[in-house]
Amino acid sequence: MSLRDYRDKRDFSRSPEPIGSERNRPKEKGLIYVIQEHHARRLHYDLRLEMGGVLRSWAIPKEPPIEPGVKRLAIQTEDHPVEYAYFEGCLEYGTMVLTDSGLLSIGEIVEKRLKVNVLSFNIFKGRMEWKPIIGWFKNGQSSEFMELSISNNSSSKKLVLTPNHVIYTPLGKKKAEELRIGDYVLVAPMLDDLKAHEISVGKVESIGKADAGNIQRYDIQVKQNQNYFAESILVSNSIPEGLYGAGLVKIWDRGTYEPIELSENKLVFEINGIKLRGKYALIRTRWKGRENYWLFFKMKEDPSDESY
Repeated sequence: MSLRDYRDKRDFSRSPEPIGSERNRPKEKGLIYVIQEHHARRLHYDLRLEMGGVLRSWAIPKEPPIEPGVKRLAIQTEDHPVEYAYFEGCLEYGTMVLTDSGLLSIGEIVEKRLKVNVLSFNIFKGRMEWKPIIGWFKNGQSSEFMELSISNNSSSKKLVLTPNHVIYTPLGKKKAEELRIGDYVLVAPMLDDLKAHEISVGKVESIGKADAGNIQRYDIQVKQNQNYFAESILVSNSIPEGLYGAGLVKIWDRGTYEPIELSENKLVFEINGIKLRGKYALIRTRWKGRENYWLFFKMKEDPSDESY
């Protein structure tokens, strides 16, 4: 198990995905199980199981089985870092977004699936543009939020977001956790100056942990430009189009698992998730000579029934 293939396929100067490290976590925390709904060129579900300090991963083209008797093809992909289990850059409910209907909270936009245009920035043409929202995502709760204070002229803005959410700076994109006090970020001009198509800059004045307990996470997907202004600060909404792994990722299910049988061609384990619970198996099929093809299914509870 290695992260070499994972790293070789990605440009971490452009992607917010974690580089990660191969490490074993304390056993008392339980082995990570997560399924991520991945809105890429084709919708699929990424099953990830913590093994040997990494997440072994399988792409499942159809929704994972909740009951016995349903088998799903699972195509094994490259191992991912453990940090990928929590990879979702997100904002809090009250974050205000610049739209053609005025300032709206991202929580309201997502909860009501509002079909509005948001102010966006075309980095290739260097100008402001209104672009439609094409994806609405409510990604569960997390206590891993941070708070940034950004000053611009005589005003100051606060932005609460997850550490891996990507922010635009004059020198390129950075994850929020990579910013330092004194750094500059791209911000929207005054609302009455939008016709000038000029973007402005703000300065990071303070960085801290958001002390508000578990916070609901929200994100949107914006057509083409893949960015929008949150609290007047230009942020990315996903892995940029055209990069490996692009598309919005949200948690479909998560929890822990207990291994029962782990061999080269057969994995049996007990899942303790929210949607999936019980004994599951991954069986290598070697269909058409492809060794990365597996079958994923829930096993029957009757131990005397040896059929899958």
